[in-house]
Amino acid sequence: MIAKPVHSTVTSRTTMLSFSKRITKKLLNGVGLKVSRIKNDKVSIDNWNNWATCLELLKTQGFQPKTVFDIGVAGGTPDLYAAFPNAFYYLVDPT
Repeated sequence: MIAKPVHSTVTSRTTMLSFSKRITKKLLNGVGLKVSRIKNDKVSIDNWNNWATCLELLKTQGFQPKTVFDIGVAGGTPDLYAAFPNAFYYLVDPT
């Protein structure tokens, strides 16, 4: 039996993650949704210090999503429910 080098496993995980991101973006773009990062000039690190406060900051900026994709469902999910109670949620836990 030949052992695989460690770097090939890391590379394949990195490649799979990159592939998954591209596919997800294309699928969402196909239904009129866009995935993007918040630019640093719009949200200051001085304005929030935890997840719930960050969500409240988004609300003050007029952000009211109709649909939320929570990838990696964890401790922040209740904060999402509280911040956006009228949103429809897709909860995905890949573990």
